[in-house]
Amino acid sequence: MAVFLSTNTHASFGYDETVIETIVKLRLADQCYLEIITPLSGLRLPPPGTVIQVRWQWNQTLWQQNAYVERTDLSAQPVLSVVLEGDPHAQENRRIRRHALSLPVTFSTGPLGLKKISSETEDISVQGLRCQLEKPFPEQSPVAMTLTLRGAPLHLQGRVLRCVATRSGMTQVAIRFTQTDNADFKLLKSYLESLP
Repeated sequence: MAVFLSTNTHASFGYDETVIETIVKLRLADQCYLEIITPLSGLRLPPPGTVIQVRWQWNQTLWQQNAYVERTDLSAQPVLSVVLEGDPHAQENRRIRRHALSLPVTFSTGPLGLKKISSETEDISVQGLRCQLEKPFPEQSPVAMTLTLRGAPLHLQGRVLRCVATRSGMTQVAIRFTQTDNADFKLLKSYLESLP
């Protein structure tokens, strides 16, 4: 049975070589309002009439549904109105390879990002990473991080998808990369895609 896109679901779509992260603000019969949560600096949004594929995860499965952009509201918090077409269908998750790599990662938090929280990745893919922290971040909050890859710092942006308490008292944090058009992310992607 298909799982339909519903209000407050985290969803994304690709446009102009960028993954644009959204939250579903309203869902009608065949129409959906997607609030853009990817930082807008330098971001290009699809114009009306553009066909997109909306993706979201439910119960360990990645779902996808075709849609086209009806209009864009560029208010303080931009919203895309999209018309959904057809039924959602499950995607094969195994094409996104997740690597069990332990890479140093530092998060910049607090005023002006002056407080640093260090950890190591448990696993990482071109979509995001998982790590453990002493305290959780608020879910859906944006995070700035520095990932050390072969001795070089890569400055990346992400959004917290979920936080799960572990038996050890730590919190496992899942983060999705949001800015995928900068040079540091492209270096990371190239490295991950070169792995056997």
